[in-house]
Amino acid sequence: MEPLRSRWALLLTGGGGTDPGDPDVASRIMQLTDQARDCWESMDTGKNRTYLWSDAASVTDSGALTTNYNRLYQMAIAFKTAGSSLEGSALLERDIKEGLDWMLANRYNRSVQTYSNWWHWEIGAPLALTDTVLLMHEHLSKRQIAAYMDAVDRFAPDPALYLVSRWPAKVSTGANRVWICKVIAIRSILLDDEPMLLQVRDALSPLFEYVTEGDGFYTDGSFIQHDSHPYTGGYGKSLLSELVPLLHLLEGTAYEVRDPNKQRIYDWVYDAFEPMMFRGSLLDMVSGREVSRDGTQNHESGLTVIGAVLALSAFAPQPHADTLKGMAKAWMMADTAKPFKRHASLYLIGLASELLRDERIAPQEERAEYNMLANMARAVHRRPGFAFGISMYSKRVSTYESINGEHLHGWYTAHGHTSLYDGDLVQYSDGYWPTVDLYRLAGTTVTNKRREDGFGHRFLSSESWTGGVELLGRYGTAGMMLEDYPADGGCAPLRARKSWFLFDDEVVALGTDISTEEPVQVETIVENRKLEAEGANRFVVNGRLMPGSLGWSGELEAEWMHLEGNAPGAGIGYYFPEAAALQARRERRTGRWSDIGGGPRTELARHYLTLWLNHGFAPSQARYAYVLLPGKSAAETESYARRPQVKIVEQSSAVHAVSHGPSGIVGANFWTDGTATAGCITCTGKAAVMLKADALTIDIAVSDPTHENDGAIVLDVGLEARDVIEADPRIETIQLRPTVKLKFHAKDARGGTASIRLRRADTSTSDMGETANGRMEQSLQ
Repeated sequence: MEPLRSRWALLLTGGGGTDPGDPDVASRIMQLTDQARDCWESMDTGKNRTYLWSDAASVTDSGALTTNYNRLYQMAIAFKTAGSSLEGSALLERDIKEGLDWMLANRYNRSVQTYSNWWHWEIGAPLALTDTVLLMHEHLSKRQIAAYMDAVDRFAPDPALYLVSRWPAKVSTGANRVWICKVIAIRSILLDDEPMLLQVRDALSPLFEYVTEGDGFYTDGSFIQHDSHPYTGGYGKSLLSELVPLLHLLEGTAYEVRDPNKQRIYDWVYDAFEPMMFRGSLLDMVSGREVSRDGTQNHESGLTVIGAVLALSAFAPQPHADTLKGMAKAWMMADTAKPFKRHASLYLIGLASELLRDERIAPQEERAEYNMLANMARAVHRRPGFAFGISMYSKRVSTYESINGEHLHGWYTAHGHTSLYDGDLVQYSDGYWPTVDLYRLAGTTVTNKRREDGFGHRFLSSESWTGGVELLGRYGTAGMMLEDYPADGGCAPLRARKSWFLFDDEVVALGTDISTEEPVQVETIVENRKLEAEGANRFVVNGRLMPGSLGWSGELEAEWMHLEGNAPGAGIGYYFPEAAALQARRERRTGRWSDIGGGPRTELARHYLTLWLNHGFAPSQARYAYVLLPGKSAAETESYARRPQVKIVEQSSAVHAVSHGPSGIVGANFWTDGTATAGCITCTGKAAVMLKADALTIDIAVSDPTHENDGAIVLDVGLEARDVIEADPRIETIQLRPTVKLKFHAKDARGGTASIRLRRADTSTSDMGETANGRMEQSLQ
């Protein structure tokens, strides 16, 4: 298996094939050399030592195992990297080998009893150990290698048993399965164990199956881990980045994965990862507790995805190879906040340099898309220049995860939290999560109750209405029936109906039925934006410039507002269909990574502008409405306020509906099982509906956001049609005249969208002019 060992070593070290004249290559070699030297110099090499590193000496915290092996791995990388000043160092070789022997004798062997976290025993420690042994293979005896791998065999699950963990009641799924397969694959290559390597190959097959519940990828692009947590940017990212090199290692050999579903990895990239990437960063709303780690912020997570996509493109068939390269090239070129080549491995730097020189591959343009990922209660609206995310929860999808002392203040990250990514590439990095007011995240409706660390994590509400609908892949609605954490004293908790309507460059947010019996203050947060270094961004309300001094706060009666961005094109406009009374605060906030996770204790300071609607104490049936205008200037926002393009059609307990006049689109979220009407749409059943009508066609999209309707949703649309052009098989056409009447058979739709396109009944040339457009707009509203 020497060819496999050589291939894996190439992936780990670059194999000396990179250009030493490339400044990024030289910088990376210097960086990994410095890291290795730091590990080496701080290592206790004494004969009577009781640990390798004083800060990783614990015998009760299993994380110390992984830390020790990771440091030995860093030393081995430098030892084997061409161009490193530590390459081939006899003294370094001696200390790596003695370090491996010490760990075997004292920490990680067949007789030691496990403690603390299972992950370090089965995944974290052996991942680093097997890679280190492979790098040092020619410098180790067969006896040493067999002894190290005997320890791995003690703890790693058996692929023949479908990777059932040795720890009680734990089955390896998703990223955990890939990590374990990687451990056993490298172990098998080191021991020339062909039968076990074939078992590893076969154990990968379940990963390629789409799931309908629990952990894994869903057909709509959702990714869930730990039963109910959205984790595309956490475990999903790890799954992709670890699976790609493992597939590459086995590609073209007798051990190649032959499962026909292996091709689904490309669909994962297109459906799950691409929608969540913006200019090289990965949207925080799918990264779970990793947002509380200072080393895995959105750009670092984006680097991992870019690396995986780039590596996949190196052995993917066409047309996937060129599509993936165009995707990776665009992200690399756009991310000026954390340039890929300065942080990637030497192998990936080589691939990146080759791609950036390849004039045949054009960088993929930013797309206009809307994605409703119903199975993880996330929506993302993308346009050239920005991406807008919506994070929700329900009876199926949990609020957030806080384990291992991480994500301690994630209380409201799924209470309708909205995030706007634009030209300000460091808005949600550069100290955002430790310093932002986590009680007042944009888009949320919350109480002023103080929460303990980790309060409410894994909470599932009793409400099923969370989701939305996609129209033509470009527009959509999202909504959630918010049921907050249980209230004290037997009071009813905070509840609200929250909706978003996503058009081209407008996001309309509506809320109704905001009520609670608790004597607490309730707020809807319109904005909480990190400002530039001095905190002096221009903030204009109804044409009047507000004070720019820190500490300023005020009560505002606003018809429109504009906040200057931290980068060109990053300004945001706000329009209120009805003049709104808002609270505003410009403040300097401080915080530490250690406040929200296990990171550094260094105090950070950032400036923010927070805008919120105060619904009062123990409100009943409160409501709100506002429109976000990403990328607009103050003048454009003022002009929009004078002639808004959207109209609220209905804002009641039964239905939220908005129309967009110029495009002929109306969207509606129907909240009840009864029959309700919004403009030209009458619906029986809980549903999200959106339609677009022009002079020639009518496009209608519908979904069941509850995932619970085993029957049919009935739609009656007050427009005539001549015939059906195309339709989802789940949509039954009852009639086309005098109104369009449809049935959507929602059983097993799992919140997904079904669409139908109809030909208009009145397609004469006279109907294509202004008169017809005016009639159309009137009927839609």
